[in-house]
Amino acid sequence: INAVGEGTDWVGIANRGAQESIAYYYVADISGETVNLFEKAAEGNGTPLTTLPAGDYTLYLIPNNEALATATPIAQKDISIFDPIELNYVTEGLVSCYSGKGYSHTVWTDLVGDNDLEFNADENNSITDAGLHVQGSKHNFNQNIVDLVNGNTFTVEILLGDFVSLGESFNTFMNSGNDNFALFRRCANNQLEFKFAGNPGDQRPKIDNGLELINNSLITVTYTVGGNCRIYVDGVMVSENPAPNAMGADDLFIGHNQASKIFDTTYKSIRFYDRELTAEEVLANAQADGVAQ
Repeated sequence: INAVGEGTDWVGIANRGAQESIAYYYVADISGETVNLFEKAAEGNGTPLTTLPAGDYTLYLIPNNEALATATPIAQKDISIFDPIELNYVTEGLVSCYSGKGYSHTVWTDLVGDNDLEFNADENNSITDAGLHVQGSKHNFNQNIVDLVNGNTFTVEILLGDFVSLGESFNTFMNSGNDNFALFRRCANNQLEFKFAGNPGDQRPKIDNGLELINNSLITVTYTVGGNCRIYVDGVMVSENPAPNAMGADDLFIGHNQASKIFDTTYKSIRFYDRELTAEEVLANAQADGVAQ
């Protein structure tokens, strides 16, 4: 909050829907300064807002020392505070991690980096206690993540919940627009398949019993240009193929909006690394997710 001005305008925070502020400060007292409201001791009770319990709140800017209950706010913003999420995953090279319910109704927060996933929220696509529920819509990662999978080496891990196939052709659960990165189940033969760097069908990993493999499972892809592309399910390697070329993805997203490719599932966790995890590290993360075979 950048506080500018004179007089008795004030900023306060209240429980969502309440008419009484928990804490507040006056704009004029720190005019011209940029203030982190969560670090400033509130003038109302002297309590830093970092001590507020988890819950839903509203920030208000109120004019002329008017009471919150009767004033017309100059501005307001809903916020939510969540309890910290403990991460028990391998951390070396971990660039981004999305896990659980996140910290917003429209953003799945990156818990370790600055690559928040802004998703298209509606009745079929929303944050739940388990993660990001997705059906019939695609949700794009930012350019940093695209650059990561287009680099020389990376690992991506996707923890899925109950998986219901709705499309008649494919269930594509991570994809790029140009299809250079396509991690999917082919419905006709029920195979898990990974199309990478635009490779032809006879050079792709293909694993039988695809629906059973991705249902309530952790899918891990490790990739090194000039090395190998490996796929693991619940910590166990199920496929290994040469990876001679960089990915060349034009973007990267989860979910799908094409009727032939849609599905219903919850992405419980997604992790991106800037290196290839070892088999031991993949297994350790599967154990942390509680799905290790």
